[in-house]
Amino acid sequence: MGLLALAFYWGAVLRLDYSRTSLLDLPPYPDASEYYAMARSMQRGDSCRIRIGHELLPARYPAGYSVLMLPWLWLYPEGQQILAPFRASQCMGLLLLCATWLFYWTRGQPLAAGVAALLLATLPGFANYSRAPMSEISGAALVCVAMMLALDGIKRRRLWPIYCCSALLGLAVNIRLQLILFGPALLAMPISSRNGSPWRLVRHSLLALLVFALAASPVFVRNALDFGHPFATGYDFWVPGAGRDGRVFSARFVGGSAIGLLREFMQVRNTTGVGDIFGTGVHFTPAFVVLACAGLVAARRWKGFLILSCACGCYLLTTACYYYQDGRMYLPILMLMVPAATVPVVRSVERLASRQALKALPALGLAGLAVAGFPSQSGWPPQAWRSQFVDLLSLAPHDRPNTSPAYAAANNLSVLAQARPGVVLSPGDAVFLNAVLPAGFAAAPLDGQHEHCYSRKWHYDGRHARALAQHACAQALPVYALFSTRQEMKANRHRLPEITGWHWQRASSRRAASVILRLSPD
Repeated sequence: MGLLALAFYWGAVLRLDYSRTSLLDLPPYPDASEYYAMARSMQRGDSCRIRIGHELLPARYPAGYSVLMLPWLWLYPEGQQILAPFRASQCMGLLLLCATWLFYWTRGQPLAAGVAALLLATLPGFANYSRAPMSEISGAALVCVAMMLALDGIKRRRLWPIYCCSALLGLAVNIRLQLILFGPALLAMPISSRNGSPWRLVRHSLLALLVFALAASPVFVRNALDFGHPFATGYDFWVPGAGRDGRVFSARFVGGSAIGLLREFMQVRNTTGVGDIFGTGVHFTPAFVVLACAGLVAARRWKGFLILSCACGCYLLTTACYYYQDGRMYLPILMLMVPAATVPVVRSVERLASRQALKALPALGLAGLAVAGFPSQSGWPPQAWRSQFVDLLSLAPHDRPNTSPAYAAANNLSVLAQARPGVVLSPGDAVFLNAVLPAGFAAAPLDGQHEHCYSRKWHYDGRHARALAQHACAQALPVYALFSTRQEMKANRHRLPEITGWHWQRASSRRAASVILRLSPD
């Protein structure tokens, strides 16, 4: 079963040819593009920031996931570095899959190792986001490995795995800030080990929290330097007042969160989400949830039950009170439910060996449905009675075009400009263009209509675009206007700044899909 899990992961994730999809445009904006921009900034020797025009600005997200891209950026040549965010997610997913198998194998449970690996690999949310240029899988993988270390430390009555768990949880906070909600589980870990006097257990609990705080401190130090306060984030800088009526956390959001999860469980979802970009749009199947709940009931006296319950309960309740809801926010909990789902399957196989087949059939049937991901919905609009096992094996994500227009337009501009980089004005994402284009280019929006227009501390509008173009002309630098498609050019050409004595002239071939204009003297 372990080999089957690896084969499925290869077929559903590793063999995906991104050149046949639109994912090289790094959707969704601004998440993936800012992660990649921070990594490119660090690779070029700048601070961990994003760039708009000539300005280096703080990003709204932690930098941990961008750091994971650096080995791939150094490994790939210039033309293939856009694959770095995808390879980082694929690698972290593969590492978690191997760690899950190894966790059970070292405990002398080869059957449980294969079952857990297969259930994890076929979990739709795990496969979908292992394809994505986003931080969900990387953060959740560190949390899952941390919990494995904690459970191993409790079983063997050792404290060093718990300290390693604390360090990994702290590092996970540098990838996704909301993973700090797993921190309270650290208090329960030394207590669950029952190794020593009460004072000794309390002391080790505090030391575990200290290790966690030290490992998580880089993100808070960066926040203090960039935004003036350790607990201020990039959202406060770029989208102040985000939420409903100014509230980010409130108990009145719990109802909407519960309805969203119930809709996905009942397979009647009526909204599209980020998961639809990278695959089937499904995060879990009903059979998997029922199997995991049965495992929780069976393992309620297990020593690790307190830790997993404390960790998942704190994260679940706080996330449910958050104003923004998406199934990907619950991905760490779904992945932590894999050990619970493994318990009834292993016990059912043991009952088959003892000739109690009738008692084993329900759990084995649920396990088969969970691995097959049947019945479930796929794509948008949702198609009912689909198998996730079959749908995830498709080479390209569902219902996506087979080209990346923004990335192709940037490549066309690089070829056209050759050794003459300059200022680029575009209706597209300037952060993405500055990360993709070679050094020397400075991409900026056409006017005030752009992804980063909500900040109260940084402003950019048509006047800045005109000043940027005038300054480039005065310095004898070329000024380009980049449009991904002809339709985009027709809809946005009127937004280009008008410079006295200069006019916009087409520089690209009329046969090209993208349109490149250049500011030329009258």
